[in-house]
Amino acid sequence: MIHFVRHAPVINPDNVIYDRDIDCDLSCQKSFDSAATQLPSPSQAIWVTSPLLRAVLTTQKLLDVIKSPAQPIVMHGFREKERGPFAGKRYEDVLKDKRYQEWDENRYHANIPDVENETQLKTRVDKALSSLFETMVKHNKTQAVVVCHEGVIRHTHFYGRDLPENPEDLRGIEIPYVSVHSMQFEAPSTSQQIDLTTA
Repeated sequence: MIHFVRHAPVINPDNVIYDRDIDCDLSCQKSFDSAATQLPSPSQAIWVTSPLLRAVLTTQKLLDVIKSPAQPIVMHGFREKERGPFAGKRYEDVLKDKRYQEWDENRYHANIPDVENETQLKTRVDKALSSLFETMVKHNKTQAVVVCHEGVIRHTHFYGRDLPENPEDLRGIEIPYVSVHSMQFEAPSTSQQIDLTTA
């Protein structure tokens, strides 16, 4: 069982496309308390975080709630989609950029330097999941907690299979902040790819 958690709400008063170090709001204790009750402890599961600040801070807050001194494993494959030259810019300005328009019109295959399309993101997330399974086998664990990002969690629904034909179907998967999404994978016994079934 893999428990994916989306990070806490970002602090983004200027409505910019997130950069790597954007902060997040950890003030909603009720959300963290609720999420913590749905997660196994570090003694029962591998705990993993994306390297991005908002995920790292969310992970630490959850560990504080369950009173655990454990240190999570940082896995770069679970970082959010790379947005290259768009990062840090206001959405209203980026919408006028022809490169962004090209990406928005062809989200699966647009070829823009330093900007991941959905197909590239899926390839990266699939590799990160395979690496996570190997880590679980190594540590003899059948559960993991992964604190990461909306786009990443959406893609985990399609591990081992094709993305939906319409990109809007992918974007339509709702992933609220500090929400837990538990997925049941076939018990890992080897480092080979594992089929996914959603719980």
